[in-house]
Amino acid sequence: MTPTDQTPQWVEAIGSLIAALVALVTVLYFEILKPLLKRPKLEIYYDNNDSRCRRLSPSKPPEMSSYFIRLKIVNTGDEPAERCLGRLVTIADKNRVPRTDWDISSIAWPGQQIPEPIYLSPKGDYSFLDVAQVVEGESTFGLRVDSTPHAIKLNYEPGEYYFQIVVYAQKAAPVEQWFWVNWNGEFDKFIMKKTGKPTN
Repeated sequence: MTPTDQTPQWVEAIGSLIAALVALVTVLYFEILKPLLKRPKLEIYYDNNDSRCRRLSPSKPPEMSSYFIRLKIVNTGDEPAERCLGRLVTIADKNRVPRTDWDISSIAWPGQQIPEPIYLSPKGDYSFLDVAQVVEGESTFGLRVDSTPHAIKLNYEPGEYYFQIVVYAQKAAPVEQWFWVNWNGEFDKFIMKKTGKPTN
């Protein structure tokens, strides 16, 4: 072998460095990045005009009607969302001041009297959070939450409010959304819209 046939040491060093970088990137992808990309991903959906977000409930007694204000929670990720739970974290008044008669409470899913976590399959499975209920003829609307924190207020008079709602699931990043709520006391005039965090 002539001197010109020998591989320079700096070329061998670069080759070793590239091999080490490829090995590092492979480990990072399979150990860190891939699990993050494949984890469950939660999204919150609400539309006042979507009948699924304003579900009528059986009337009791028959002459009374009511409906639920519901959030659609979707798992758009590639992995199941286990132990999925929504929580009403903050209620603020029309002046954007958090109420002192409220504590963080879990929100009921359909058919639940006491809120419990649920399972959402990957790639589009969804369910609804029953946030509030409006009953015809009543002067307040009720919140469909865990009443265990005894200091909280469950029924609210007509007016303007801000709700902070956060949805959780195992291995998923929590998703937060603020809503502006306005009810003038008329049965079918409950309005809820997505908004940013209220500031004074």
